[in-house]
Amino acid sequence: YNSINISEIINNPVIIDFSKIPTLEIRYILIDTILRSILSYMYVSGQSKLRKMIVIDEAHFVLSKESGLQLMEKLFAEGRKFGFGFILISQTSEYVKKLIPNSAYIFVLNMIEPGELEYISKLLGGSDMDIYKAIYNSLLRLPKGLIITRDILQDEIVLVRSS
Repeated sequence: YNSINISEIINNPVIIDFSKIPTLEIRYILIDTILRSILSYMYVSGQSKLRKMIVIDEAHFVLSKESGLQLMEKLFAEGRKFGFGFILISQTSEYVKKLIPNSAYIFVLNMIEPGELEYISKLLGGSDMDIYKAIYNSLLRLPKGLIITRDILQDEIVLVRSS
């Protein structure tokens, strides 16, 4: 009998690997249950400064279902107030688009798909066509280990090197 104590997840660095779960339906139910438990924990705990960053890799898996999208919208909209930050990792913007307005930062790695390039370049570049073109062309040949983001406080495009 295995169980998950949500307090242990919140109060400790934890990696939960769902890749060994054989069926996608069970995997989704487990992820959804944990995220809903985190939401409940947030409400019970009350407002706080940042206490936990939660990273969801392959975020499109959760966001492709309406219930998952609604849950993530709620977590994104209310999480900061309760001290929770969320990082979504996805190879496509298709499912994360609705969450971007509640995001403080967007980090973009190299991409080549034309629709993705256009969307992200417009998102980061705004209405300035020169910035749009510069981002578009940079993303096409962005070397591994470099990330483009926009500092919304300084209104600057920033190139970040990851190690």
